[in-house]
Amino acid sequence: MNKVYFARFILKLFYIFKVNTKKVFFSSYEGASISCNPKYIYKELYKKYGDNLIYVWESNKDRNVLVGSDRVIYVKHNSISYIYHVMTSKIIISNTGITASFPLRKNQLSINTWHGAGCYKKVGIDYEENLEQYKKRRMIAEKNITYYLSGCEAWTKVFSQAVISDEKKFLPIGSPRVDYLINDASPSEKERIKKILNINKNIVLYAPTYRGERDIPEDAVCPLDVEKLLTSLVKRFGGEWIFGYRCHYATASKFKNTPDSIDLSSYEDMQELLVAADVLISDYSSSIWDFSFTGKPCFLYCYDLDLYIEDRDFYMPIMDWHFPVSRNMNELCEQIIKFDLELFMRRMSDHHRELQSFETGTAIKSVIELIDGDLN
Repeated sequence: MNKVYFARFILKLFYIFKVNTKKVFFSSYEGASISCNPKYIYKELYKKYGDNLIYVWESNKDRNVLVGSDRVIYVKHNSISYIYHVMTSKIIISNTGITASFPLRKNQLSINTWHGAGCYKKVGIDYEENLEQYKKRRMIAEKNITYYLSGCEAWTKVFSQAVISDEKKFLPIGSPRVDYLINDASPSEKERIKKILNINKNIVLYAPTYRGERDIPEDAVCPLDVEKLLTSLVKRFGGEWIFGYRCHYATASKFKNTPDSIDLSSYEDMQELLVAADVLISDYSSSIWDFSFTGKPCFLYCYDLDLYIEDRDFYMPIMDWHFPVSRNMNELCEQIIKFDLELFMRRMSDHHRELQSFETGTAIKSVIELIDGDLN
């Protein structure tokens, strides 16, 4: 903790630079990609303000342009340029938050969009091992957050406690990345993405959550029988299918392409993959919340459910999420073959109602209105 206080003391030297009232800083996964909620806020913000604002993106990859502006400044995580722009941007939009080491100023608006909604796996004080250290750091980090965005009331309640925050900071407006799925997931948008992927078959997307060191078993590239899975999909839905694998952003993919399979882990925008996908197979990932608004089938393949509960656990029993749950390939294939879309849609409606969803497709509009108040 002494390092945090020392860093905050040193970084106050940047107070010699004024906050630029026309500069907006964006960050997704600390520069791992240009995606998630910040990306969709950026697109709408640029549509409204164009080059009248300065846009800064944290990015650890070399970039040339971001669609919509030749004024985008790219900075690498923890570089001097990164520190300077964080300390001098009027608006800061991040899906992970700004570290406790930054002494942000009161006239800076910092929006933590987070990178998931729903109410599934435990986080924060409900999961961290070194609780005292975590609590101390969180108390400082909270000074850097003006608002959180919330996708549902259940998430507001558990997450505010998990990160030791005030519920008043949580805006009940939904998730900008879910807006895209609600408003823009048209057949033409789906075809646009499939052309980029060079895929002309139906797509079953497998997107497991991050499991730390247990992410993928050592003796298996993928814990799925792809051939058996594709056979089941053809039997239930017809047509030609391809298996797409998407690993968590914090995990290096161990999957290899085959004629019936493709590794989609390097594709930055998960939301676009959800639009392209005809079926999603996941487990404990918040992507299932997002996908539940598309009206397309989603299955939970939980081959390590007991281990995961022992290691992390959930805020509510997994069977109460209302998604079809399978523990092995035979169960998964059976769930696919007997899938009832009408029943599934009723269950998703129940899920949204029980968690008290805020997703109405207007989250971006609400964020822009909030930003307007600080820019004008």
